[in-house]
Amino acid sequence: MPFSRLQIDVAAPPETTIGRISAAIRSEPSFSEYVRQMWDFKESAGPPFIGSVRGDSFRIRQKIRGRNSFIPMIRGRVLPHEDGARVDVTMFMHPFVFCFMVFWCGTLGWGIWTYPSDSLVPAIMLLFGLGLSVGGFYWEVSKAKRLLSQVLLNSEIAASERLAPTK
Repeated sequence: MPFSRLQIDVAAPPETTIGRISAAIRSEPSFSEYVRQMWDFKESAGPPFIGSVRGDSFRIRQKIRGRNSFIPMIRGRVLPHEDGARVDVTMFMHPFVFCFMVFWCGTLGWGIWTYPSDSLVPAIMLLFGLGLSVGGFYWEVSKAKRLLSQVLLNSEIAASERLAPTK
């Protein structure tokens, strides 16, 4: 399964770091709110992530307009460290998307193996599927790493502060 690990050292205590993460997260939008956002073409303000924080761990994903199956699921944990806090982050592809892509690529691979003389189109589809899933996932991972680093290293976000909710 495509995944990525990341450690970010923050020069703030774990409680402040959890506060920064909490300030950058909003809850899952309702169905009507999701539909309304689909047709709203202006940039939405508010927290950049959707998810939850429980104790010293969090589960989030990047907030985007529309749908993208390759947005990484992000799980992390805030641990005390010598100069503040260390945030251990794991990003991975949604398990359903991963299973679908394995099935799709496996079916194409079986077709190529079984019928090698008719394999040009399935081979192109296989390469496209692999490029789309792996390339799309790691493209989104790089954006999520940058955004998460900005949130964690932003000393202007206090532990009690909450970003404005989206409308």
